[in-house]
This record gives sequence, structure tokens and C-alpha cells, in this order.
Amino acid sequence: PVIMVQPADQEAALSETAEFSVTANGATSYQWKSASSATAATWRNVTGAGAVTPTLSVKATSASLRQYYRCAVTNANGSTLTDAVRIIQQV
Repeated sequence: PVIMVQPADQEAALSETAEFSVTANGATSYQWKSASSATAATWRNVTGAGAVTPTLSVKATSASLRQYYRCAVTNANGSTLTDAVRIIQQV
């Protein structure tokens, strides 16, 4: 798959919802992942609503503000990863 539009960092106040979106040509599946840094060796699959769709909604909490997110976009030819993004706390 070819990523046409990368997700971007999102601003949100605590308890608000941030949305990350990816646009990809040729994608047959999506899996959002999270890690404690943009360069982490291990990324965990996100679960819950939106975890396997082009748009992930994340509630801004003290825990989610410490995470980075990216999406594995897949088709029969393989997978492509988006850039790592994060929630930036609004004050």
C-alpha cells in the first residue's frame, strides 16, 4: 500500500478526544500501534474502537499523552508504517 496522507500530531485538553487519520491507496487492513517513544523497538497493537480502521480516536489522559501512535497499513504485497505521532496537551 502507498500512504498518501500521514497522520499528524493532535492537540487535546485532558479528557478530550484526539483523532489520528491515515489515507492509503491499496490498503486492505489497518492496525494502529502505540509505544513509549517514536523510536521504540517494540510497538503494541492498540485495541478498541478504531484500532483497525483508518481513523483512531484516543482520549487524552496522562497515560495517552506519554504514548506515540502509528499505523501499519497492509495489503497482499506487504505492510507500510506511518510516521509516529502523539497527542500534545492543550492548556
